[in-house]
Amino acid sequence: MKTLETEDLEQRLLQRYFKMGSHIAFEVDLRRAMTRTIVKDQMSRQPKNIELDDPGIADVVQVDNYGVITCFELKVTKSDFHSDAKLSFIGNKNYYVMPEELYEKVKDEIPPNIGVLVPLGNKDLRFVKKCKSQKMVYDKEAVLIAMVTASHNHTTLSNLMEFAPYRFKKAERPQKPNTPMFDKKKHRFARLEDGTIEPLYHPNGKPRNFYKDEFGEWRMDFDRYADTDGMKMQMYMSELITEFLEENK
Repeated sequence: MKTLETEDLEQRLLQRYFKMGSHIAFEVDLRRAMTRTIVKDQMSRQPKNIELDDPGIADVVQVDNYGVITCFELKVTKSDFHSDAKLSFIGNKNYYVMPEELYEKVKDEIPPNIGVLVPLGNKDLRFVKKCKSQKMVYDKEAVLIAMVTASHNHTTLSNLMEFAPYRFKKAERPQKPNTPMFDKKKHRFARLEDGTIEPLYHPNGKPRNFYKDEFGEWRMDFDRYADTDGMKMQMYMSELITEFLEENK
Protein backbone atom coordinates (compact mmCIF):
# COMPACT_ATOMS: atom_id res chain seq x y z
CA MET A 1 0.00 0.00 0.00
CA LYS A 2 1.29 3.46 -0.90
CA THR A 3 2.34 5.88 1.80
CA LEU A 4 1.04 9.44 1.94
CA GLU A 5 4.52 10.66 1.00
CA THR A 6 4.49 8.54 -2.17
CA GLU A 7 1.02 9.75 -3.12
CA ASP A 8 2.17 13.33 -2.60
CA LEU A 9 5.10 12.83 -4.99
CA GLU A 10 2.72 11.33 -7.58
CA GLN A 11 0.42 14.33 -7.29
CA ARG A 12 3.33 16.70 -7.77
CA LEU A 13 4.48 14.86 -10.89
CA LEU A 14 0.96 14.88 -12.29
CA GLN A 15 0.54 18.58 -11.60
CA ARG A 16 3.81 19.30 -13.37
CA TYR A 17 3.40 17.06 -16.43
CA PHE A 18 -0.35 16.77 -16.99
CA LYS A 19 -0.65 19.39 -19.73
CA MET A 20 -0.94 19.78 -23.48
CA GLY A 21 1.82 17.97 -25.36
CA SER A 22 2.51 15.55 -22.52
CA HIS A 23 1.15 12.20 -21.35
CA ILE A 24 1.90 10.70 -17.96
CA ALA A 25 1.10 7.20 -16.65
CA PHE A 26 1.60 5.46 -13.32
CA GLU A 27 2.71 1.91 -12.51
CA VAL A 28 3.71 1.09 -16.08
CA ASP A 29 4.50 -2.59 -16.65
CA LEU A 30 7.59 -2.59 -18.92
CA ARG A 31 8.20 -6.34 -19.01
CA ARG A 32 6.45 -6.78 -22.35
CA ALA A 33 8.53 -3.95 -23.74
CA MET A 34 11.62 -6.02 -22.97
CA THR A 35 10.16 -9.10 -24.70
CA ARG A 36 9.04 -7.11 -27.75
CA THR A 37 12.45 -5.48 -28.07
CA ILE A 38 14.26 -8.84 -28.05
CA VAL A 39 11.81 -10.37 -30.55
CA LYS A 40 12.12 -7.41 -32.95
CA ASP A 41 15.91 -7.66 -32.77
CA GLN A 42 15.83 -11.39 -33.57
CA MET A 43 13.52 -10.81 -36.53
CA SER A 44 15.66 -8.02 -37.99
CA ARG A 45 18.01 -8.62 -40.92
CA GLN A 46 21.05 -7.89 -38.79
CA PRO A 47 20.21 -8.95 -35.23
CA LYS A 48 22.43 -7.56 -32.51
CA ASN A 49 21.57 -10.38 -30.12
CA ILE A 50 20.90 -7.85 -27.38
CA GLU A 51 20.36 -8.98 -23.81
CA LEU A 52 18.13 -6.94 -21.54
CA ASP A 53 17.39 -7.06 -17.83
CA ASP A 54 13.82 -7.28 -16.63
CA PRO A 55 12.77 -3.61 -16.20
CA GLY A 56 9.86 -4.50 -13.92
CA ILE A 57 7.16 -1.90 -13.29
CA ALA A 58 8.07 1.77 -13.53
CA ASP A 59 6.57 4.08 -10.92
CA VAL A 60 5.88 6.86 -13.42
CA VAL A 61 6.56 7.28 -17.15
CA GLN A 62 6.04 10.49 -19.13
CA VAL A 63 6.29 11.25 -22.84
CA ASP A 64 6.27 14.67 -24.49
CA ASN A 65 5.12 15.63 -27.97
CA TYR A 66 8.66 15.15 -29.31
CA GLY A 67 8.60 11.48 -28.31
CA VAL A 68 11.08 11.89 -25.44
CA ILE A 69 10.33 9.31 -22.76
CA THR A 70 11.18 10.04 -19.12
CA CYS A 71 11.08 7.46 -16.32
CA PHE A 72 10.68 8.37 -12.65
CA GLU A 73 11.38 6.24 -9.58
CA LEU A 74 9.78 7.45 -6.32
CA LYS A 75 11.69 7.00 -3.07
CA VAL A 76 10.66 8.35 0.33
CA THR A 77 13.00 6.61 2.81
CA LYS A 78 16.58 5.39 2.86
CA SER A 79 15.45 1.78 3.22
CA ASP A 80 13.17 2.31 0.22
CA PHE A 81 16.14 3.66 -1.75
CA HIS A 82 18.21 0.58 -0.86
CA SER A 83 15.41 -1.95 -1.46
CA ASP A 84 15.70 -4.76 -3.99
CA ALA A 85 12.92 -3.29 -6.11
CA LYS A 86 13.87 -2.99 -9.78
CA LEU A 87 14.78 0.43 -11.10
CA SER A 88 13.06 1.02 -14.44
CA PHE A 89 15.51 3.58 -15.80
CA ILE A 90 15.05 2.74 -19.46
CA GLY A 91 13.91 6.13 -20.81
CA ASN A 92 15.66 8.85 -22.75
CA LYS A 93 15.73 10.65 -19.41
CA ASN A 94 15.60 9.13 -15.95
CA TYR A 95 15.00 10.68 -12.53
CA TYR A 96 14.64 9.85 -8.88
CA VAL A 97 11.87 11.77 -7.10
CA MET A 98 12.48 12.02 -3.36
CA PRO A 99 12.36 14.35 -0.35
CA GLU A 100 15.33 16.72 -0.14
CA GLU A 101 16.42 15.28 3.24
CA LEU A 102 16.71 11.84 1.65
CA TYR A 103 18.66 13.23 -1.28
CA GLU A 104 21.25 14.71 1.08
CA LYS A 105 21.73 11.26 2.63
CA VAL A 106 22.05 9.25 -0.61
CA LYS A 107 23.32 11.72 -3.19
CA ASP A 108 26.76 10.08 -3.35
CA GLU A 109 25.10 6.78 -4.33
CA ILE A 110 23.14 8.15 -7.28
CA PRO A 111 24.66 7.32 -10.69
CA PRO A 112 25.89 10.34 -12.68
CA ASN A 113 23.42 9.78 -15.52
CA ILE A 114 20.34 9.80 -13.20
CA GLY A 115 18.70 13.10 -12.24
CA VAL A 116 16.85 14.01 -9.05
CA LEU A 117 13.68 15.98 -8.38
CA VAL A 118 12.70 17.14 -4.89
CA PRO A 119 9.44 18.73 -3.65
CA LEU A 120 8.88 22.46 -3.38
CA GLY A 121 6.50 24.04 -0.88
CA ASN A 122 3.94 25.00 -3.54
CA LYS A 123 3.15 21.42 -4.65
CA ASP A 124 5.72 21.66 -7.45
CA LEU A 125 9.10 19.98 -7.92
CA ARG A 126 12.57 21.32 -8.58
CA PHE A 127 15.68 19.79 -10.11
CA VAL A 128 18.61 19.35 -7.76
CA LYS A 129 20.49 17.12 -10.17
CA LYS A 130 20.17 17.02 -13.93
CA CYS A 131 20.13 13.72 -15.80
CA LYS A 132 22.07 12.80 -18.91
CA SER A 133 19.98 12.00 -21.97
CA GLN A 134 20.50 8.61 -23.56
CA LYS A 135 19.33 6.62 -26.55
CA MET A 136 16.65 4.10 -25.66
CA VAL A 137 17.49 0.42 -26.14
CA TYR A 138 13.96 -0.75 -25.38
CA ASP A 139 11.42 -0.59 -28.20
CA LYS A 140 9.73 2.79 -27.89
CA GLU A 141 6.47 1.66 -29.47
CA ALA A 142 6.12 -1.10 -26.87
CA VAL A 143 6.80 1.39 -24.06
CA LEU A 144 4.11 3.73 -25.38
CA ILE A 145 1.62 0.84 -25.58
CA ALA A 146 2.45 -0.03 -21.97
CA MET A 147 1.80 3.59 -20.97
CA VAL A 148 -1.60 3.66 -22.65
CA THR A 149 -2.53 0.39 -20.96
CA ALA A 150 -1.40 1.70 -17.57
CA SER A 151 -3.50 4.84 -18.04
CA HIS A 152 -6.58 2.78 -17.19
CA ASN A 153 -5.39 1.80 -13.74
CA HIS A 154 -7.05 3.22 -10.63
CA THR A 155 -4.21 5.54 -9.66
CA THR A 156 -4.15 7.40 -12.95
CA LEU A 157 -7.92 7.66 -13.25
CA SER A 158 -8.40 9.00 -9.74
CA ASN A 159 -5.74 11.64 -10.32
CA LEU A 160 -7.11 12.67 -13.70
CA MET A 161 -10.57 13.06 -12.19
CA GLU A 162 -9.09 15.58 -9.77
CA PHE A 163 -7.10 17.57 -12.33
CA ALA A 164 -9.45 17.23 -15.33
CA PRO A 165 -12.91 16.22 -14.08
CA TYR A 166 -14.52 17.51 -17.28
CA ARG A 167 -13.13 14.45 -19.09
CA PHE A 168 -15.22 12.18 -16.89
CA LYS A 169 -18.44 14.16 -16.79
CA LYS A 170 -21.28 12.06 -18.12
CA ALA A 171 -23.38 13.57 -20.87
CA GLU A 172 -26.73 14.67 -19.54
CA ARG A 173 -29.63 12.94 -21.25
CA PRO A 174 -32.74 15.00 -21.98
CA GLN A 175 -35.46 14.35 -19.44
CA LYS A 176 -38.57 12.78 -20.87
CA PRO A 177 -41.96 13.56 -19.35
CA ASN A 178 -43.39 10.82 -17.20
CA THR A 179 -45.36 8.52 -19.49
CA PRO A 180 -48.71 7.65 -17.88
CA MET A 181 -49.41 3.98 -17.15
CA PHE A 182 -52.27 2.33 -19.01
CA ASP A 183 -54.38 -0.52 -17.60
CA LYS A 184 -56.70 -2.03 -20.20
CA LYS A 185 -59.04 -3.47 -17.55
CA LYS A 186 -59.34 -0.28 -15.53
CA HIS A 187 -58.89 2.84 -17.67
CA ARG A 188 -61.64 4.08 -19.94
CA PHE A 189 -60.79 7.80 -20.43
CA ALA A 190 -57.70 9.86 -21.12
CA ARG A 191 -56.81 13.44 -20.20
CA LEU A 192 -55.09 15.09 -23.16
CA GLU A 193 -52.41 17.75 -23.25
CA ASP A 194 -54.97 20.46 -23.99
CA GLY A 195 -56.92 19.49 -20.85
CA THR A 196 -59.88 17.80 -22.53
CA ILE A 197 -61.03 14.31 -21.50
CA GLU A 198 -61.70 11.80 -24.25
CA PRO A 199 -63.03 8.22 -24.12
CA LEU A 200 -60.56 5.50 -25.07
CA TYR A 201 -63.22 3.25 -26.64
CA HIS A 202 -66.08 3.65 -29.10
CA PRO A 203 -69.62 2.83 -27.88
CA ASN A 204 -69.31 -0.60 -29.51
CA GLY A 205 -66.25 -1.28 -27.34
CA LYS A 206 -63.73 -0.96 -30.15
CA PRO A 207 -60.56 0.96 -29.07
CA ARG A 208 -60.06 4.41 -30.49
CA ASN A 209 -56.74 5.25 -32.10
CA PHE A 210 -54.49 5.71 -29.04
CA TYR A 211 -50.97 4.38 -29.21
CA LYS A 212 -47.33 4.81 -28.15
CA ASP A 213 -45.32 6.96 -30.52
CA GLU A 214 -41.66 6.57 -31.51
CA PHE A 215 -40.58 8.26 -28.27
CA GLY A 216 -42.56 5.85 -26.08
CA GLU A 217 -45.25 8.44 -25.22
CA TRP A 218 -48.99 7.79 -25.37
CA ARG A 219 -50.93 9.78 -27.98
CA MET A 220 -54.48 9.83 -29.33
CA ASP A 221 -55.71 10.64 -32.83
CA PHE A 222 -59.21 12.06 -33.39
CA ASP A 223 -61.26 14.45 -35.48
CA ARG A 224 -62.19 17.97 -34.37
CA TYR A 225 -64.42 20.51 -36.04
CA ALA A 226 -63.68 24.20 -36.28
CA ASP A 227 -66.09 26.94 -37.35
CA THR A 228 -64.46 29.00 -40.09
CA ASP A 229 -66.49 31.81 -41.66
CA GLY A 230 -69.73 30.08 -40.80
CA MET A 231 -68.57 26.75 -42.14
CA LYS A 232 -67.60 23.75 -40.07
CA MET A 233 -64.20 22.39 -41.00
CA GLN A 234 -63.04 18.92 -39.98
CA MET A 235 -59.49 18.82 -38.54
CA TYR A 236 -57.38 15.75 -37.92
CA MET A 237 -55.62 16.06 -34.55
CA SER A 238 -53.06 14.15 -32.51
CA GLU A 239 -52.65 14.99 -28.82
CA LEU A 240 -50.36 13.78 -26.07
CA ILE A 241 -52.10 11.78 -23.33
CA THR A 242 -51.09 13.13 -19.92
CA GLU A 243 -53.23 10.86 -17.71
CA PHE A 244 -55.39 7.73 -17.96
CA LEU A 245 -58.65 7.89 -16.02
CA GLU A 246 -61.01 5.27 -14.65
CA GLU A 247 -64.58 4.97 -15.84
CA ASN A 248 -66.11 6.73 -12.83
CA LYS A 249 -64.12 9.85 -13.63
